[in-house]
Amino acid sequence: MTYYDVHPEPVIGAGNNTAATSSDWDSWAHRTETALRSVASGAGDSTVGGAFESYLSSWNPTLKGIAKQAEAQGVNATSAANVVVGADGQSTYVLNQPLQQGTQLNSVLNRPITGE
Repeated sequence: MTYYDVHPEPVIGAGNNTAATSSDWDSWAHRTETALRSVASGAGDSTVGGAFESYLSSWNPTLKGIAKQAEAQGVNATSAANVVVGADGQSTYVLNQPLQQGTQLNSVLNRPITGE
């Protein structure tokens, strides 16, 4: 017998926690940029300083994008879990319609479902 067991709370918690790290990632990107600019200006050689500036310019968009990606992943995970909760509630309501005289189902996705 095949069944689905839904536990959205941990997914919602993980999504919220992941989204909350975006400020930490943004701070890390800023510190990294500051450190590379400091090395570039303190190199004492224009070739070395230019190489650090070039390196920074190639990586800076990626560094700054990490915070946005962390927030998006967290929001998307939370949203997906909420969709599952909503779908479970709707399916419970629909399947309970013919069962008004019988036993009510608490959660459709938290009960055995035949795979045939």
